[in-house]
Amino acid sequence: MLERYEYVTPTMGTTLRCVVYAQSIEEAQSWIDAGLSELELWVPQINNYDPTSEISRLNQSIGKTVQVSDGLWETILEAQRWWQLSQGAFDITYGTLFQLWRNARKNKHPPTDSDIRDALAKTGWDKVTLTDHSVTINQPGVLLDLSGLATGFLIDKAVRKMTSVGAKSFLVDIGGDIYLGDAPPDNPDGWKITIAGLTKESSPIEQVRLSNCAITTSGDRNQVLEFQGRRFSHLIDPRTGEPMQFPQSASVIAKTTLDADAGATCIAILGNSISNYDFQSLPLSRCIYLYADPYPQSPTSENAPTKNGISLLPVRYRSFENS
Repeated sequence: MLERYEYVTPTMGTTLRCVVYAQSIEEAQSWIDAGLSELELWVPQINNYDPTSEISRLNQSIGKTVQVSDGLWETILEAQRWWQLSQGAFDITYGTLFQLWRNARKNKHPPTDSDIRDALAKTGWDKVTLTDHSVTINQPGVLLDLSGLATGFLIDKAVRKMTSVGAKSFLVDIGGDIYLGDAPPDNPDGWKITIAGLTKESSPIEQVRLSNCAITTSGDRNQVLEFQGRRFSHLIDPRTGEPMQFPQSASVIAKTTLDADAGATCIAILGNSISNYDFQSLPLSRCIYLYADPYPQSPTSENAPTKNGISLLPVRYRSFENS
């Protein structure tokens, strides 16, 4: 009879949670160990938050052609694929822009227009050369930031390894990026996943049953700068240098965790401009998109909920699906 086993550990500044159904604790441990060994192999290659990682060393090698590992090369190519799919809304070359706005949230003051223009001048694939496992960053100040898809890449590697050694019914969750194997034996309809509301105070929007797929949510429930009645999300549009200025959340389901990870970021940045036609061109199964439009207070909006002088329209819901 299959029993449920769970393992939790810190990783990459967040938490790894792994649930498996196995015949014994020894079998469960062997599958979990297989997944962990993959993470130990790939994390040092693509972890932007480790100054000794391969991606961090590459970012310090301006003007030099650097032969990179298979893992880093694969991740960069996947990032370039998503840059093309998203028409530039997903862009790992925006590291300097990302740091600018991260410092702004820390200092509680938005950057100047001049600072944003300078950061945008250090963003773009035209400043990076890729040639057969080699990467050249051609301009000082350009930083490659893989955080928008690194976790998805790592989970997919761990999942492939776990599957190869016999794991079937399992869940791997790193910081909310989740891959789900076969349905649990006591829930043949699939793993129950709750789609959270738009804010911390909101009730859950929906519960879905999933198996053999990935789900990721990208939103700004936790990382926001509020300054002089304006709201600045941590989600930055690399095409304009500006953050999203209205609450939103994109929960994306895909066959791979990398595509779910990058896809959620992409749709959150594209925002309400994305159409059903646009979604059909993306390698995603489904997206649940929530947002609320901010608008200045006025005599006609007295009853609207407010926060820091900004009135919010009711939460809006859009759902996209690929057959």
